Amino acid sequence: MELTPVSVAAVAGGLLLCFSGWRMFRFSVFVVGFTIGTAAGYSAAVFVLSRWGDKLPISPQWHNLTIIAMALLLGTVAVFTLKGLIKGVQFAAGALFGIMAYSIFMAIKAGGVPNISFDMISHNFSPWSAVAGLVMGVCFILLEKSLIILYTSAIGAYIVSMRLNQDVNIFYGLIATGALFQFLKSGAKPGASGS
Repeated sequence: MELTPVSVAAVAGGLLLCFSGWRMFRFSVFVVGFTIGTAAGYSAAVFVLSRWGDKLPISPQWHNLTIIAMALLLGTVAVFTLKGLIKGVQFAAGALFGIMAYSIFMAIKAGGVPNISFDMISHNFSPWSAVAGLVMGVCFILLEKSLIILYTSAIGAYIVSMRLNQDVNIFYGLIATGALFQFLKSGAKPGASGS
């Protein structure tokens, strides 16, 4: 491996993701939600006060406090809204996974190696695939923390192993140690949900 600033940064970022992915995910959800909400709250308050400030029952000396309060309120609302949207996306991903897994299972059961396509999934769709989709959607929500820990450990391990001559032992070792470290550090048990 040639030591360049990019490769050193990639290995450092991969290790950070591998060993702290869950914390980084939670922090980034907070930062993104709060930033978007605060910006929207600030903009809305400034717009309303600049247009109709003299007609509102708020004294001009309170305008700055009103702007700050509105920004903080919408920032907080946006964090919870973003968390709700993430749960919705997790459910949808789990539901699609369940429907696809059931369809693949039925295609294999019918005696063939499935050519995974929309036609294969729609041909094998039944009430049971809908049940599989609902069950997996709920599982993805309940197993959020575990899935994110495993996912971030795998992505971080992949980045590091690609930079270190594609060593498969480094890849598997980092996934195992990164996931174990994150589970122990977060106080979670594999399979536990958490937000």
